[in-house]
Amino acid sequence: MSAASTQTEVGTCDNVIVSHKIYKGEQDVTANFSNVKYAKGTLMVKSTESLTITAAAKKTYDGTPLTATAANTTVTIEPALSGYTAEVTMTGSLTDAGSTD
Repeated sequence: MSAASTQTEVGTCDNVIVSHKIYKGEQDVTANFSNVKYAKGTLMVKSTESLTITAAAKKTYDGTPLTATAANTTVTIEPALSGYTAEVTMTGSLTDAGSTD
């Protein structure tokens, strides 16, 4: 069987069969079956149930507020999505040593 459809992003598309072969053991017996009908199928790529995106920034205490920048922030996406990136906007500041949510 050969199909002409592909689906790589979240969504669906028709799965259309374009050719087939029928074998009995290793013998091609396709010619014995002239009444083969194709039924359209569906390809589906589902989204992950949920994503967790975390961002963490740190610096050595120097008395000035910590401001998150691309240089000092690590963004993690779980589960990892190959080929995708996240744009994260953060608010808040921290001056004294410690952590915050």
